[in-house]
Amino acid sequence: MRIISKIGLSPKITIHESEIGSVSCWVLAAAGALIGFLLGVLGIGGGFVSLPLLIYGIGVPVITTVGTSLIIVLLTSSYGAFAYALTGHVEGLTAAVILVGSFLGVQIGATAAKSAAEMRIKVLFALLLFCVGVSVFLKQIGMAVLGGYLVVSTTCALCFIIIWPVSRDHFEKILIRNKPKSRI
Repeated sequence: MRIISKIGLSPKITIHESEIGSVSCWVLAAAGALIGFLLGVLGIGGGFVSLPLLIYGIGVPVITTVGTSLIIVLLTSSYGAFAYALTGHVEGLTAAVILVGSFLGVQIGATAAKSAAEMRIKVLFALLLFCVGVSVFLKQIGMAVLGGYLVVSTTCALCFIIIWPVSRDHFEKILIRNKPKSRI
């Protein structure tokens, strides 16, 4: 399936964390242009495109893909936000409040992603993409509220599924550490 990584145009860079070896810089630049175009036109954040592209198209491991995708989104979103702000199309207070919450969420998410099974993340991401597609369809047939509820509830459920094993292990360690010692 990693057809994209097999394109042999020079120059190439090596992706040390993957088993594919090297990838053409031209292929990565084209992928970046696609991600940037979709980010600028649709505002989708880039992750919906970069995650599947890096995992299945190029062969980068999931945990490395998550980190790489975050850097892509950070930089492209910063440019996009600046361009939209210059035209007055940014609600500053709303963005600031969401940003504060995002800083907390990304810390929790990064910790959870490190310990989550790679296959679990792939399946849950695919489920999220499917639900987003269903949501868009529902909006087109006049059921936008139902589509919104579908996306929000699916996102919350997936976050819980990913974070539950991490939080359970964390609390077990705390309980074991604070367990009273028996006096025999």
